[in-house]
Amino acid sequence: MLRWFRLIIPVLAALFLSIIAVNYFSTVTIPMPPFNTEVSLRIGFREGGTQIELPLVGAIEAQTHRGPVGFYIQLNAVDFQALQDLLNQEKPQELLVTNLRAQSPEILRFLLRHLLIVSAIGGALGYLLLGPRRWRSIVVGSLIGLVFASGLVYSVYHEFDLAALEKPRFTGAMEYAPWMISFVQRSLDDIEEWGEKLGLMAGSIQKLSQQAQAASALLRAEELQPTDLVILHVSDIHNNPASYRMVQGIIEQFPVDLVVDSGDISDFGSAPEAEQLQAIADLPVPYLWVAGNHDSPEIIRAMRKLPNVQILDGTLAIKGLQIAGWPDPAAVSNEINSSLEELDDFADDIILKLEEAEADVVIVHNHRVAEKLLGKAPVILTGHSHQPDWKEENFSVLSNAGSTGAEGLRGLQKKENSPYTAVLLYFKLTEENRYYLAFLDYLELSADGTGFSLDRKAPKGNSSSMPNSTDNRGQS
Repeated sequence: MLRWFRLIIPVLAALFLSIIAVNYFSTVTIPMPPFNTEVSLRIGFREGGTQIELPLVGAIEAQTHRGPVGFYIQLNAVDFQALQDLLNQEKPQELLVTNLRAQSPEILRFLLRHLLIVSAIGGALGYLLLGPRRWRSIVVGSLIGLVFASGLVYSVYHEFDLAALEKPRFTGAMEYAPWMISFVQRSLDDIEEWGEKLGLMAGSIQKLSQQAQAASALLRAEELQPTDLVILHVSDIHNNPASYRMVQGIIEQFPVDLVVDSGDISDFGSAPEAEQLQAIADLPVPYLWVAGNHDSPEIIRAMRKLPNVQILDGTLAIKGLQIAGWPDPAAVSNEINSSLEELDDFADDIILKLEEAEADVVIVHNHRVAEKLLGKAPVILTGHSHQPDWKEENFSVLSNAGSTGAEGLRGLQKKENSPYTAVLLYFKLTEENRYYLAFLDYLELSADGTGFSLDRKAPKGNSSSMPNSTDNRGQS
């Protein structure tokens, strides 16, 4: 009995250390452009399966096999240059699948070799630790580890069900993955159409400039004084590069002193989106920005690097105006939307701050928050709804710029494409040397760049040299 005990104990030790080695040292890092991927097997007292982990985002899980063995894939990094090169190919999805299939045999061989080596080393150490201290123990322990690892690989391979990956379970932020996948698929289907429309938009910038120049004739020379201040309000660009060309065209044709952006300059707040923001640095005027719910700390860091951008998170004196603005609560969290309670608390917090610091203009992204600020500041600028609108209430003018990016890819997925919209706000000085809002011009450019309109609004609560009309309109 004692002899059998002495034989079994080293074997159990070899198996135990093989399990430890597989769990903690079997991970291999494999470059699979555009991803940098970690692949590993883990053994535990749980039902087996496959899990694809995206750090800080969540995981995708599928019941691909039974048993105590879990198959884990972790996408740690993305080579954005490789991803961009891939997306520039004619059929990126097919090319990605083809590359993965071509690399799969080598990846599996590499993982298998690593797993067998790690398990053999663990088995050898375990057998040597509690067995005879001789070279034969190393060989026996290594064989135990090799047999154990081979059994694991066979059990996973024999039962692995690829079809289970078609019905995965999502955890963390990846719970939104089905919606995201559907959105991306539709976006990829529309990308050719989007490219064509961007081409039309780029070609129509010259038309826009000509039409804007004709519309600006509404501003008679005696109406604009050297002391007047003109602000261009944009919002919800959503990664549309044509928006920056439109903004550039408006600045060239109208006497814009300052651009104010009320958020959602991106869609997902990712690093590739941040690269597009360099176009803002080419604008010849200051650019004030508050982060929207689709923006992120990554986008905020990128905006902070641009020389002409000032990020609002409080009150700022610029061009003779006290301008206050605060980032959307979702912009500094891992959520893309805030609850109604969170928005109410956010609005209440802003009201308290405005009682301490007087502001001429307040900028917030969410129009629901902006509604609660009526009566707390003379001018309130907002976005989020993608619907250009304005109202005058409680001695406040609330203006929504709509979507200067024509809702980005979302606009393409509508039957009727969304227009590009922005607002020009004209401020005049009083005898007391204070600015007041004299009138607003709502600019709209059709998605194909062929139609342009200007709709002037004159707040009743402000004295202005303009006639009290809301229908001054120039359209082509």
